[in-house]
Amino acid sequence: MTIETSCETIARAKINLTLEVRGRRADGYHEIASLVAFADIGDRVTRDPARPAGINAMGPFAAAIEGENLAAVALRRVLAVQPGLAAGYFTIDKQLPVASGIGGGSADAAAVLRLIRAANPELSGAIAWAEIAAGLGADVPICLARRTAWITGAGAGITPVTGMPRVPAVLVNALGPVPSAKTATVFRRLDAGAVASGERPALPALFANRTELIGY
Repeated sequence: MTIETSCETIARAKINLTLEVRGRRADGYHEIASLVAFADIGDRVTRDPARPAGINAMGPFAAAIEGENLAAVALRRVLAVQPGLAAGYFTIDKQLPVASGIGGGSADAAAVLRLIRAANPELSGAIAWAEIAAGLGADVPICLARRTAWITGAGAGITPVTGMPRVPAVLVNALGPVPSAKTATVFRRLDAGAVASGERPALPALFANRTELIGY
């Protein structure tokens, strides 16, 4: 899917090809290092500029969203920063399973930010998009960038990785949700040692082919 306009985009599934939890920082967050890529599949997000600002989710996994949709939070926060933005009504065709570890909700929120940014070129330069994304959750900054990258810190350290080989893959999901509360429990049980905030592990070497990537 290659859709990308100011009224339509794809919120692609985020895939952590590697994930290293390096330790716990003084602020309680964990330092990670992760090689992240994006799949071709995703939720289709459309914007109707003629309707008042709002969010609606539909599709096979829409009913599984619990609480306020993160995309609605994203919309509210960016309009609070710049009330004069042209927003519109967003419809999310929810094709990605909820709470499945592939950043579906974060990708939807990032898609809303991208569409608003594209629709407001004259105002977008005055908005700290990355800061808004980071305030929504650890996965939203990389979903906003939506490109292969080396992720460090608590998720906001993003270094683009170029020249990655394409890898055909099958994503299998047993439809058993893993809520964010369980993820937090896993991190607590790791009992990770202290690590200095701001340390940046080295980027992996460039991969000449698929075999090298899989070996890494």
